[in-house]
Amino acid sequence: MKRFLIMWLLGGIATIVATATLTGLTLANHGWWGYLTLTRHGVTIDGVVVRTDPQNHCLAEYTFNIDDRQYRGGAAECGVTVGEMVLVTYLPESPMHSCIGSARDHLTNELASFAAGGVIFPPILIAAWRRRRKASTIETTTQI
Repeated sequence: MKRFLIMWLLGGIATIVATATLTGLTLANHGWWGYLTLTRHGVTIDGVVVRTDPQNHCLAEYTFNIDDRQYRGGAAECGVTVGEMVLVTYLPESPMHSCIGSARDHLTNELASFAAGGVIFPPILIAAWRRRRKASTIETTTQI
Protein backbone atom coordinates (compact mmCIF):
# COMPACT_ATOMS: atom_id res chain seq x y z
CA MET A 1 0.00 0.00 0.00
CA LYS A 2 2.83 2.38 0.87
CA ARG A 3 4.44 1.75 -2.54
CA PHE A 4 1.13 2.48 -4.27
CA LEU A 5 0.75 5.80 -2.41
CA ILE A 6 4.28 6.85 -3.31
CA MET A 7 3.69 5.96 -6.97
CA TRP A 8 0.37 7.83 -6.86
CA LEU A 9 1.99 10.92 -5.35
CA LEU A 10 4.89 10.93 -7.82
CA GLY A 11 2.55 10.20 -10.72
CA GLY A 12 0.26 13.01 -9.60
CA ILE A 13 3.11 15.49 -9.44
CA ALA A 14 4.36 14.38 -12.86
CA THR A 15 0.85 14.68 -14.33
CA ILE A 16 0.38 18.18 -12.93
CA VAL A 17 3.78 19.37 -14.16
CA ALA A 18 3.28 17.79 -17.60
CA THR A 19 -0.20 19.22 -18.17
CA ALA A 20 0.79 22.65 -16.87
CA THR A 21 3.85 22.73 -19.11
CA LEU A 22 1.97 21.44 -22.14
CA THR A 23 -0.87 23.95 -21.85
CA GLY A 24 1.44 26.83 -20.96
CA LEU A 25 3.59 26.22 -24.04
CA THR A 26 1.05 25.16 -26.65
CA LEU A 27 -2.17 27.10 -26.13
CA ALA A 28 -2.53 30.40 -27.98
CA ASN A 29 -3.35 32.30 -24.76
CA HIS A 30 -0.77 30.25 -22.77
CA GLY A 31 -3.54 28.73 -20.63
CA TRP A 32 -2.86 29.05 -16.93
CA TRP A 33 0.25 31.17 -17.52
CA GLY A 34 -1.83 33.71 -19.46
CA TYR A 35 -4.44 33.79 -16.70
CA LEU A 36 -1.71 34.23 -14.09
CA THR A 37 -0.34 37.19 -16.06
CA LEU A 38 -3.84 38.68 -16.31
CA THR A 39 -4.40 38.08 -12.58
CA ARG A 40 -1.18 39.87 -11.66
CA HIS A 41 -1.18 42.73 -14.17
CA GLY A 42 -4.63 42.89 -15.76
CA VAL A 43 -7.33 45.50 -15.37
CA THR A 44 -11.06 45.14 -15.93
CA ILE A 45 -13.42 46.95 -18.25
CA ASP A 46 -16.93 46.43 -19.58
CA GLY A 47 -17.28 44.64 -22.89
CA VAL A 48 -20.10 43.28 -25.00
CA VAL A 49 -20.65 39.83 -26.53
CA VAL A 50 -20.88 40.18 -30.32
CA ARG A 51 -21.10 36.54 -31.42
CA THR A 52 -21.66 33.12 -29.91
CA ASP A 53 -21.13 29.68 -31.39
CA PRO A 54 -22.42 26.93 -29.07
CA GLN A 55 -21.26 24.24 -31.51
CA ASN A 56 -17.64 25.43 -31.25
CA HIS A 57 -16.85 24.77 -27.57
CA CYS A 58 -19.31 27.52 -26.52
CA LEU A 59 -17.24 30.18 -28.27
CA ALA A 60 -18.19 33.73 -27.29
CA GLU A 61 -16.56 36.63 -29.12
CA TYR A 62 -16.55 39.96 -27.34
CA THR A 63 -15.38 43.52 -27.92
CA PHE A 64 -14.22 46.26 -25.59
CA ASN A 65 -13.01 49.81 -26.15
CA ILE A 66 -9.92 51.52 -24.79
CA ASP A 67 -9.13 55.11 -25.76
CA ASP A 68 -11.51 55.03 -28.75
CA ARG A 69 -9.92 51.83 -30.08
CA GLN A 70 -11.89 48.60 -30.25
CA TYR A 71 -10.38 45.26 -29.27
CA ARG A 72 -11.84 41.82 -29.84
CA GLY A 73 -11.41 38.56 -27.97
CA GLY A 74 -12.85 35.10 -27.81
CA ALA A 75 -13.45 32.64 -25.01
CA ALA A 76 -15.34 29.47 -24.14
CA GLU A 77 -18.34 30.86 -22.27
CA CYS A 78 -21.56 28.87 -22.54
CA GLY A 79 -23.81 31.14 -20.49
CA VAL A 80 -23.58 34.39 -22.46
CA THR A 81 -25.74 35.79 -25.25
CA VAL A 82 -25.13 38.26 -28.06
CA GLY A 83 -25.50 41.83 -26.80
CA GLU A 84 -24.82 40.90 -23.18
CA MET A 85 -22.49 43.15 -21.22
CA VAL A 86 -19.56 41.23 -19.74
CA LEU A 87 -16.60 42.04 -17.56
CA VAL A 88 -13.34 41.78 -19.51
CA THR A 89 -9.88 41.49 -17.96
CA TYR A 90 -7.03 42.68 -20.22
CA LEU A 91 -3.37 43.67 -20.07
CA PRO A 92 -2.93 47.44 -20.42
CA GLU A 93 0.36 47.00 -22.32
CA SER A 94 -1.20 44.38 -24.63
CA PRO A 95 -5.03 44.66 -24.76
CA MET A 96 -5.26 41.79 -27.23
CA HIS A 97 -4.46 39.56 -24.24
CA SER A 98 -7.83 39.40 -22.51
CA CYS A 99 -10.50 37.12 -21.07
CA ILE A 100 -14.16 37.32 -20.14
CA GLY A 101 -14.68 37.70 -16.42
CA SER A 102 -12.19 37.33 -13.62
CA ALA A 103 -8.79 36.02 -14.67
CA ARG A 104 -8.36 34.74 -11.11
CA ASP A 105 -11.47 32.53 -11.49
CA HIS A 106 -10.13 31.14 -14.78
CA LEU A 107 -6.72 30.50 -13.19
CA THR A 108 -8.33 28.70 -10.25
CA ASN A 109 -10.30 26.54 -12.68
CA GLU A 110 -7.16 25.66 -14.67
CA LEU A 111 -5.19 24.73 -11.55
CA ALA A 112 -8.09 22.69 -10.14
CA SER A 113 -8.23 20.77 -13.44
CA PHE A 114 -4.52 19.97 -13.21
CA ALA A 115 -4.95 18.80 -9.61
CA ALA A 116 -7.93 16.61 -10.54
CA GLY A 117 -5.90 15.05 -13.33
CA GLY A 118 -3.06 14.47 -10.89
CA VAL A 119 -5.40 12.65 -8.52
CA ILE A 120 -7.38 10.63 -11.10
CA PHE A 121 -4.88 9.70 -13.82
CA PRO A 122 -2.04 8.00 -11.86
CA PRO A 123 -4.18 5.26 -10.22
CA ILE A 124 -5.60 4.34 -13.64
CA LEU A 125 -2.11 4.15 -15.08
CA ILE A 126 -0.82 2.16 -12.10
CA ALA A 127 -3.73 -0.31 -12.32
CA ALA A 128 -3.14 -0.82 -16.06
CA TRP A 129 0.57 -1.33 -15.48
CA ARG A 130 -0.10 -3.86 -12.69
CA ARG A 131 -2.65 -5.73 -14.81
CA ARG A 132 -0.22 -5.95 -17.71
CA ARG A 133 2.60 -7.03 -15.43
CA LYS A 134 0.38 -9.69 -13.84
CA ALA A 135 -0.72 -10.97 -17.27
CA SER A 136 2.92 -11.07 -18.37
CA THR A 137 3.88 -13.04 -15.24
CA ILE A 138 1.03 -15.53 -15.77
CA GLU A 139 2.02 -15.96 -19.42
CA THR A 140 5.65 -16.59 -18.47
CA THR A 141 4.75 -19.19 -15.82
CA THR A 142 2.37 -21.06 -18.14
CA GLN A 143 5.08 -21.32 -20.80
CA ILE A 144 7.51 -22.95 -18.38
